[in-house]
Amino acid sequence: MGSVMGVFRRARSRRSGGWRAVIGFRHDALRGRTGPDDAEAAYQLGAQLSHAATRSEPAKRAGHAKQAKAAERCLRSAAEAGHGRACYTLALHLASRRRFADALPWMRKAAAHDIPEACEYVEFFATLAGVAPDPAVPELATPPAGLTASYLLLWGKAQRGDTEAMAQLGFGLAHTSPHAAVGRAWLEASAERGHHAALYDLAALAFGNGDDSKAGYWSLRASARGLVQADEILRAVLPRLQILAAREELDIESRRLLNEHRARHATAP
Repeated sequence: MGSVMGVFRRARSRRSGGWRAVIGFRHDALRGRTGPDDAEAAYQLGAQLSHAATRSEPAKRAGHAKQAKAAERCLRSAAEAGHGRACYTLALHLASRRRFADALPWMRKAAAHDIPEACEYVEFFATLAGVAPDPAVPELATPPAGLTASYLLLWGKAQRGDTEAMAQLGFGLAHTSPHAAVGRAWLEASAERGHHAALYDLAALAFGNGDDSKAGYWSLRASARGLVQADEILRAVLPRLQILAAREELDIESRRLLNEHRARHATAP
């Protein structure tokens, strides 16, 4: 079959469907080849395959199962040869498929290699490995399958209470159709902790979806915090909110916010 590096070069040289050439890459191709060059080549190949499989569209993801398995074999071979970054990437690869218990030992090994990101997220992966979904917020208990490494890292920070991570994670997922509901839930969690941009993003999402009631609620909250970007949305939905309030079809919290908004503008110079 040739050297691992040769396989890697040939795979990268193909412009369309090139990764299919390495789907048959076998674990025994690396047996007895534990030098730094071979481990690095296996890591590079595995990382490329993992990235491609994770970024696949949901409708096509089933067809990339062999690609994901090949990625795992490459990364595992490099990790077993002592490649620290391969340990870390293998942990993320396994976690993206919700195999948290399998991912945890590799994240710990990556931390032992002083990979900064791994040191930060060992505790998060340990939690995921033994976590039971919270009935109150089941959609936020564990990340959905297929998230990229960057989203997994944001998820770890968000679960630890980082409101900026919640907002970034929520904004990204809210604009990804398979995970839109999860994204909105993270945005709401961030907004409830006072994150101004999350308030605006929720208003904009609701407005874009034609939900004037929710757009009004979030834009009223954002406006009360002095977020002028939300005023344009509020001006667009305010007539509808006033109609709903007159019909007593507006929820109590939205009515309170609307009354406070009226009072502020009535006393403004």
